[in-house]
Amino acid sequence: MSKLWRTAVVCTIAGSLITAGGLPALAAPAAATPTITIAARTRIEVTGDALVLYRGNPKDLFAKITGNISGAVPGNVVRLYAQPFSHPARLNGSASAAAHYSFTVKPAIATHYRAELVTSSSDPTVVVSSAVVTVYLSSGSRVSTKRGCVSVPVCHPAYQLYLFLPSTLIRRYMSKHWYVYVGVRLAATSKPPPAPKWLYLDRHASVSGPHRITADQYERTVGFSLRIGNDSATWVFLVCAKDTEPSDGIGLPGSHGCGTGRVRSNVAYLG
Repeated sequence: MSKLWRTAVVCTIAGSLITAGGLPALAAPAAATPTITIAARTRIEVTGDALVLYRGNPKDLFAKITGNISGAVPGNVVRLYAQPFSHPARLNGSASAAAHYSFTVKPAIATHYRAELVTSSSDPTVVVSSAVVTVYLSSGSRVSTKRGCVSVPVCHPAYQLYLFLPSTLIRRYMSKHWYVYVGVRLAATSKPPPAPKWLYLDRHASVSGPHRITADQYERTVGFSLRIGNDSATWVFLVCAKDTEPSDGIGLPGSHGCGTGRVRSNVAYLG
Protein backbone atom coordinates (compact mmCIF):
# COMPACT_ATOMS: atom_id res chain seq x y z
CA MET A 1 0.00 0.00 0.00
CA SER A 2 1.38 3.44 -0.91
CA LYS A 3 2.38 5.66 2.03
CA LEU A 4 0.16 8.72 2.56
CA TRP A 5 1.88 11.98 3.41
CA ARG A 6 -0.15 14.45 5.48
CA THR A 7 0.49 18.04 4.36
CA ALA A 8 -0.55 21.34 5.99
CA VAL A 9 -0.99 24.30 3.60
CA VAL A 10 0.65 27.49 4.87
CA CYS A 11 0.26 31.00 3.31
CA THR A 12 1.72 34.42 4.19
CA ILE A 13 -0.10 37.73 3.57
CA ALA A 14 1.54 41.10 4.25
CA GLY A 15 3.88 39.61 6.71
CA SER A 16 1.12 37.90 8.69
CA LEU A 17 1.17 34.08 9.09
CA ILE A 18 -2.14 32.34 8.56
CA THR A 19 -3.12 28.66 8.11
CA ALA A 20 -5.62 27.46 5.57
CA GLY A 21 -8.73 26.27 7.30
CA GLY A 22 -10.35 22.85 7.13
CA LEU A 23 -8.76 19.41 7.37
CA PRO A 24 -5.17 18.88 6.17
CA ALA A 25 -5.00 17.67 2.55
CA LEU A 26 -3.96 14.10 1.70
CA ALA A 27 -1.84 13.44 -1.38
CA ALA A 28 -3.39 10.93 -3.81
CA PRO A 29 -1.58 7.56 -3.78
CA ALA A 30 0.66 6.97 -6.76
CA ALA A 31 -0.68 4.48 -9.28
CA ALA A 32 0.96 1.08 -9.01
CA THR A 33 3.48 0.33 -11.76
CA PRO A 34 2.25 -2.74 -13.70
CA THR A 35 4.48 -5.81 -13.62
CA ILE A 36 4.48 -9.13 -15.47
CA THR A 37 6.53 -12.25 -14.75
CA ILE A 38 7.20 -15.31 -16.88
CA ALA A 39 8.38 -18.90 -16.32
CA ALA A 40 8.65 -22.05 -18.43
CA ARG A 41 7.66 -25.43 -16.97
CA THR A 42 8.22 -28.87 -18.52
CA ARG A 43 8.37 -32.44 -17.24
CA ILE A 44 12.06 -32.55 -18.16
CA GLU A 45 14.27 -29.95 -16.51
CA VAL A 46 18.08 -30.18 -16.65
CA THR A 47 20.25 -27.81 -14.58
CA GLY A 48 17.44 -25.28 -14.60
CA ASP A 49 16.71 -25.51 -18.34
CA ALA A 50 13.26 -26.49 -19.58
CA LEU A 51 13.37 -29.23 -22.21
CA VAL A 52 10.78 -30.90 -24.43
CA LEU A 53 11.11 -33.77 -26.90
CA TYR A 54 10.51 -33.67 -30.63
CA ARG A 55 8.66 -37.00 -30.39
CA GLY A 56 7.84 -39.38 -27.55
CA ASN A 57 5.52 -39.40 -24.56
CA PRO A 58 2.88 -36.76 -25.36
CA LYS A 59 3.40 -35.22 -21.93
CA ASP A 60 7.04 -34.55 -22.82
CA LEU A 61 6.26 -32.64 -26.02
CA PHE A 62 4.67 -29.55 -24.43
CA ALA A 63 5.70 -26.72 -22.14
CA LYS A 64 3.65 -24.40 -19.93
CA ILE A 65 4.47 -20.71 -20.10
CA THR A 66 3.02 -19.05 -17.01
CA GLY A 67 3.30 -15.82 -15.08
CA ASN A 68 1.67 -13.29 -12.79
CA ILE A 69 0.41 -9.80 -13.60
CA SER A 70 -0.08 -6.90 -11.21
CA GLY A 71 -1.41 -3.43 -11.93
CA ALA A 72 -3.53 -4.42 -14.94
CA VAL A 73 -6.76 -2.53 -15.62
CA PRO A 74 -9.97 -3.75 -17.31
CA GLY A 75 -9.44 -4.23 -21.02
CA ASN A 76 -5.73 -5.02 -20.80
CA VAL A 77 -4.57 -8.06 -22.77
CA VAL A 78 -1.58 -10.36 -22.26
CA ARG A 79 0.18 -11.49 -25.41
CA LEU A 80 2.75 -14.26 -25.71
CA TYR A 81 5.47 -13.95 -28.35
CA ALA A 82 7.61 -16.86 -29.54
CA GLN A 83 10.97 -16.55 -31.28
CA PRO A 84 12.14 -19.91 -32.66
CA PHE A 85 15.87 -20.39 -33.16
CA SER A 86 17.22 -18.12 -35.96
CA HIS A 87 13.71 -16.83 -36.75
CA PRO A 88 11.91 -13.55 -35.94
CA ALA A 89 9.47 -13.34 -33.05
CA ARG A 90 5.80 -13.96 -33.75
CA LEU A 91 2.57 -13.78 -31.78
CA ASN A 92 1.87 -17.16 -30.18
CA GLY A 93 -1.34 -16.41 -28.27
CA SER A 94 -3.28 -13.81 -26.31
CA ALA A 95 -5.81 -13.63 -23.48
CA SER A 96 -7.55 -11.12 -21.26
CA ALA A 97 -5.20 -9.94 -18.56
CA ALA A 98 -5.75 -11.48 -15.14
CA ALA A 99 -3.67 -11.99 -12.02
CA HIS A 100 -2.29 -15.19 -13.53
CA TYR A 101 -1.84 -16.32 -17.14
CA SER A 102 -0.91 -19.64 -18.73
CA PHE A 103 -0.19 -20.80 -22.30
CA THR A 104 0.59 -24.31 -23.54
CA VAL A 105 3.25 -24.39 -26.27
CA LYS A 106 4.87 -27.06 -28.45
CA PRO A 107 8.17 -25.77 -29.80
CA ALA A 108 9.78 -27.49 -32.80
CA ILE A 109 13.24 -26.07 -32.00
CA ALA A 110 14.78 -24.03 -29.16
CA THR A 111 12.39 -21.09 -28.71
CA HIS A 112 12.48 -17.87 -26.70
CA TYR A 113 9.21 -16.68 -25.14
CA ARG A 114 8.24 -13.19 -23.94
CA ALA A 115 4.93 -11.93 -22.53
CA GLU A 116 3.60 -8.41 -23.00
CA LEU A 117 0.78 -6.57 -21.27
CA VAL A 118 -0.91 -4.33 -23.86
CA THR A 119 -3.60 -1.70 -23.54
CA SER A 120 -6.37 -3.65 -25.26
CA SER A 121 -7.10 -6.04 -28.09
CA SER A 122 -7.54 -3.06 -30.43
CA ASP A 123 -4.69 -0.96 -29.03
CA PRO A 124 -1.36 -2.84 -29.04
CA THR A 125 0.47 -0.22 -27.01
CA VAL A 126 2.81 -2.12 -24.68
CA VAL A 127 2.25 -1.37 -21.01
CA VAL A 128 5.01 -3.65 -19.72
CA SER A 129 7.07 -6.60 -21.02
CA SER A 130 8.31 -9.68 -19.18
CA ALA A 131 11.79 -11.14 -19.20
CA VAL A 132 12.59 -13.84 -21.78
CA VAL A 133 12.53 -17.59 -21.08
CA THR A 134 13.69 -20.40 -23.36
CA VAL A 135 12.30 -23.86 -23.96
CA TYR A 136 14.82 -26.25 -25.51
CA LEU A 137 14.18 -29.24 -27.77
CA SER A 138 15.79 -32.69 -27.86
CA SER A 139 15.30 -35.55 -30.30
CA GLY A 140 12.78 -38.26 -29.60
CA SER A 141 13.93 -41.88 -29.67
CA ARG A 142 12.80 -45.49 -29.65
CA VAL A 143 14.83 -48.67 -28.97
CA SER A 144 14.27 -52.24 -30.08
CA THR A 145 16.35 -55.38 -29.45
CA LYS A 146 18.04 -56.71 -32.55
CA ARG A 147 20.03 -59.47 -30.82
CA GLY A 148 19.91 -60.62 -27.23
CA CYS A 149 22.50 -62.40 -25.10
CA VAL A 150 22.44 -65.75 -26.88
CA SER A 151 25.80 -67.20 -25.84
CA VAL A 152 28.13 -67.33 -22.83
CA PRO A 153 30.63 -66.66 -21.33
CA VAL A 154 30.72 -63.62 -23.64
CA CYS A 155 27.54 -62.35 -25.23
CA HIS A 156 27.07 -59.73 -27.91
CA PRO A 157 23.72 -57.93 -27.63
CA ALA A 158 22.70 -55.44 -30.31
CA TYR A 159 19.97 -52.82 -30.42
CA GLN A 160 18.34 -50.69 -33.06
CA LEU A 161 17.86 -47.06 -32.08
CA TYR A 162 15.40 -44.86 -33.93
CA LEU A 163 15.92 -41.10 -33.70
CA PHE A 164 13.38 -38.39 -34.54
CA LEU A 165 14.37 -34.82 -35.44
CA PRO A 166 13.00 -31.96 -37.56
CA SER A 167 13.52 -32.82 -41.22
CA THR A 168 15.57 -29.67 -41.82
CA LEU A 169 18.18 -30.79 -39.25
CA ILE A 170 18.19 -34.56 -39.44
CA ARG A 171 20.93 -34.86 -42.07
CA ARG A 172 23.36 -32.90 -39.90
CA TYR A 173 22.69 -35.16 -36.93
CA MET A 174 23.04 -38.34 -38.94
CA SER A 175 26.74 -37.55 -39.33
CA LYS A 176 27.40 -36.92 -35.62
CA HIS A 177 29.65 -39.22 -33.60
CA TRP A 178 27.82 -41.43 -31.09
CA TYR A 179 29.26 -42.28 -27.68
CA VAL A 180 28.17 -45.60 -26.17
CA TYR A 181 28.06 -46.24 -22.40
CA VAL A 182 27.63 -49.71 -20.93
CA GLY A 183 27.37 -51.00 -17.37
CA VAL A 184 26.76 -54.51 -16.10
CA ARG A 185 26.18 -56.08 -12.68
CA LEU A 186 26.60 -59.82 -12.11
CA ALA A 187 25.19 -62.16 -9.46
CA ALA A 188 25.89 -65.85 -8.80
CA THR A 189 22.18 -66.50 -8.35
CA SER A 190 19.23 -67.15 -10.61
CA LYS A 191 17.69 -63.84 -9.62
CA PRO A 192 18.80 -60.89 -11.79
CA PRO A 193 20.84 -58.35 -9.77
CA PRO A 194 19.95 -54.66 -9.48
CA ALA A 195 20.98 -52.37 -12.31
CA PRO A 196 24.54 -51.02 -12.15
CA LYS A 197 25.02 -47.54 -10.73
CA TRP A 198 27.67 -46.51 -13.24
CA LEU A 199 28.04 -46.84 -17.00
CA TYR A 200 31.42 -46.60 -18.68
CA LEU A 201 32.36 -45.29 -22.09
CA ASP A 202 32.77 -48.34 -24.33
CA ARG A 203 35.34 -47.49 -27.00
CA HIS A 204 34.95 -50.94 -28.55
CA ALA A 205 31.20 -50.74 -29.06
CA SER A 206 30.02 -50.84 -32.66
CA VAL A 207 27.74 -48.23 -34.18
CA SER A 208 26.39 -48.76 -37.68
CA GLY A 209 26.09 -46.03 -40.25
CA PRO A 210 22.82 -44.09 -40.19
CA HIS A 211 19.87 -45.18 -42.27
CA ARG A 212 17.21 -42.59 -42.99
CA ILE A 213 13.71 -44.05 -42.81
CA THR A 214 11.43 -41.02 -43.21
CA ALA A 215 11.89 -37.27 -43.50
CA ASP A 216 12.25 -36.90 -39.73
CA GLN A 217 13.45 -40.38 -38.66
CA TYR A 218 16.67 -42.38 -38.97
CA GLU A 219 18.10 -45.47 -37.28
CA ARG A 220 21.47 -46.88 -36.23
CA THR A 221 22.42 -50.23 -34.70
CA VAL A 222 24.55 -50.36 -31.54
CA GLY A 223 26.35 -53.51 -30.38
CA PHE A 224 28.75 -54.35 -27.54
CA SER A 225 30.24 -57.32 -25.69
CA LEU A 226 29.58 -58.51 -22.15
CA ARG A 227 31.58 -61.15 -20.26
CA ILE A 228 29.07 -62.69 -17.88
CA GLY A 229 30.20 -66.32 -17.54
CA ASN A 230 27.43 -68.35 -15.98
CA ASP A 231 26.17 -65.57 -13.71
CA SER A 232 22.91 -63.73 -13.86
CA ALA A 233 23.41 -60.28 -15.32
CA THR A 234 21.68 -56.94 -15.59
CA TRP A 235 23.08 -54.38 -17.97
CA VAL A 236 22.23 -50.86 -19.01
CA PHE A 237 23.46 -48.92 -22.01
CA LEU A 238 23.08 -45.34 -23.18
CA VAL A 239 24.14 -43.48 -26.29
CA CYS A 240 24.63 -39.76 -26.81
CA ALA A 241 25.94 -37.20 -29.29
CA LYS A 242 27.42 -33.91 -28.15
CA ASP A 243 25.05 -30.94 -28.28
CA THR A 244 25.64 -28.03 -30.63
CA GLU A 245 22.61 -26.00 -29.55
CA PRO A 246 24.15 -22.54 -30.13
CA SER A 247 24.55 -23.35 -33.84
CA ASP A 248 21.46 -25.44 -34.58
CA GLY A 249 18.87 -24.96 -31.81
CA ILE A 250 18.74 -28.66 -30.82
CA GLY A 251 19.64 -29.96 -27.36
CA LEU A 252 20.82 -27.86 -24.43
CA PRO A 253 23.46 -25.15 -24.19
CA GLY A 254 26.75 -26.14 -22.58
CA SER A 255 28.12 -29.61 -21.89
CA HIS A 256 26.11 -32.30 -20.11
CA GLY A 257 28.48 -35.23 -19.78
CA CYS A 258 28.49 -36.79 -23.25
CA GLY A 259 32.00 -38.07 -23.97
CA THR A 260 33.18 -38.32 -20.36
CA GLY A 261 34.61 -41.59 -19.02
CA ARG A 262 31.60 -42.64 -16.97
CA VAL A 263 28.06 -41.53 -16.16
CA ARG A 264 25.42 -42.62 -13.69
CA SER A 265 22.94 -45.12 -15.04
CA ASN A 266 20.02 -42.92 -13.97
CA VAL A 267 21.37 -39.77 -15.59
CA ALA A 268 18.50 -37.61 -16.84
CA TYR A 269 20.26 -36.20 -19.88
CA LEU A 270 23.50 -36.62 -21.84
CA GLY A 271 24.58 -34.10 -24.42
